[in-house]
Amino acid sequence: MVDNIPKYTPIEKIDGVYVKRDDLYRRAGCCGGKVRACYYLATRGTGRDGGLITASARRSPQAQIVARLATYLGREARCHMPTGKQTEEMQDVVAHGGTIIQHRAGYNNVIIARAKADYAARPGWRYIPFGMEDPGAVRCTREQVANIPREINRIVIPIGSGMSAAGVLHGLRDRGLDIPVLGIRVGANPTKRLDTFAPFGWRAMMSLVDVTPTVAYHKPVTAQLGGLPLDPIYEAKCLEYLHRNDLFWVVGRRVKI
Repeated sequence: MVDNIPKYTPIEKIDGVYVKRDDLYRRAGCCGGKVRACYYLATRGTGRDGGLITASARRSPQAQIVARLATYLGREARCHMPTGKQTEEMQDVVAHGGTIIQHRAGYNNVIIARAKADYAARPGWRYIPFGMEDPGAVRCTREQVANIPREINRIVIPIGSGMSAAGVLHGLRDRGLDIPVLGIRVGANPTKRLDTFAPFGWRAMMSLVDVTPTVAYHKPVTAQLGGLPLDPIYEAKCLEYLHRNDLFWVVGRRVKI
């Protein structure tokens, strides 16, 4: 995949729905807004040119992104995650030179604490937060709220960590746009993270709904919008919620292994 670094990823109309193609941001063989944010966190400032350390779920694309970007930057990557069967995402981390450190206690706060301790013991390395919980990651997305067509009725966005949605909400407020947002909750409850990173009063800007209860987070769904393949864990589960003239914010698409 060739790097594609547009200032603003485009908005296209597909089957009556406007689509924010943030999946067209491409770097290091990965695509999407999470890649943009990770690259920013990995390269901002000076004095920390060592490897990258992160915490991630076993099925999350975050560890893949970190490992591939580390290789792209000529660095090492150490990815902390729970014990369990090796996933395709984990195989891809190893294939791109990343080291996986698994921990028996599978709670996120335990995995995050182990990753932070590893980071503290490695001067010059950089820590890429779980869910990329950093104001810089929010800023990377809020800057993409541009060239919004007047015709759209609302913005629909999949919700995992909630960080991309926080960026979209900030971007709308920056530009004085009063457009309702529907967040399709695919993973765990994001409200605590949104309370921290989204603009004050975000509940008046965005409604949250859960995906169909029978569609578990780890269960992939194969779907396309027009001819656009959608990420099987996130975007593919949002199709039933889309209406004509919605703006569907495609955060990204995981690497096909």
